Amino acid sequence: MAIVKEAFYKIVDIERDGSLKPKGYETQRLMGAYKVAEELSRLDFSKKEGIERYVAMTGDNVSTYTSHDLELGRKSKETGMLRAISRYVDGNLEGVLSESDELTTNLAKKHCPDKEVDASKPYNNTRKIISDKHKELEIMNTNPMAYFNASLAQANDLDRYFMAGHAEEFIQIRQKHAQRSVDLALGAYGAKKFLIDTYQAFAKQAKSLTEKIKPIKDAIRAKIEAKENSIGRPLYILEEQKLVADETKKIEEINKGFPYASSRDRLLHDITFETISFNEKKEAMKKAQKEAEEERARLQAAT
Repeated sequence: MAIVKEAFYKIVDIERDGSLKPKGYETQRLMGAYKVAEELSRLDFSKKEGIERYVAMTGDNVSTYTSHDLELGRKSKETGMLRAISRYVDGNLEGVLSESDELTTNLAKKHCPDKEVDASKPYNNTRKIISDKHKELEIMNTNPMAYFNASLAQANDLDRYFMAGHAEEFIQIRQKHAQRSVDLALGAYGAKKFLIDTYQAFAKQAKSLTEKIKPIKDAIRAKIEAKENSIGRPLYILEEQKLVADETKKIEEINKGFPYASSRDRLLHDITFETISFNEKKEAMKKAQKEAEEERARLQAAT
């Protein structure tokens, strides 16, 4: 079986409707699929070896391929593998996020929404703590003296006098307190659960937005088609924009009510590639340890 095909079917199956069904999670399957996609991206078709490797990886008969055919074959298989990897991770979040507690915690902090989402009350309570503390930390990091002065403004005259010369220490203490508050809130809720719930909230917004704007998009297509049929030619871009300006504005207004509709894809991307990077580092560490052990054994045998 060709390398690409084997790696593909280790992570997903193709359903009758063309959708991808993810298989059970194993780190080796994820890494194997990624390495195949990554190797495809690096193939150099200006060299005979690059073409030979492509054939070995794909099983394609390239005897009648032009250079454009070859590049399209490489590109389509690389992007197809990456889509399959995303679907694999999407269907196995529990397993993927069990790889590293530190990685999961960092992702949970990074992707915490700053506005309330359609989720449980405990989730939104935790979200608010993390979001508020992130905003506080951002002010401390970008404009520490403004934060210090604003804090002193709330104190009495005596406290302001005592603290006036200790801005740096004051900021450091507040930073540690804010970070600790985030860690405690996330620890109480569970970093993995929080990240999965965040992902699901983002996915729910994306689905709701798609359903909301679908009738408008259908109307836009019908309107353009009717106009083109009446004038007997395709519309120019400026004509098309003018024709559907009202519908476009409606979609823009609806989008404002779904601020996290596109966040799911960004979160999935980060989960996928942060996990891959984590495992690459782990593999490199194991390789280095093995090489060091072999070198020690070689030196001992030589003495």
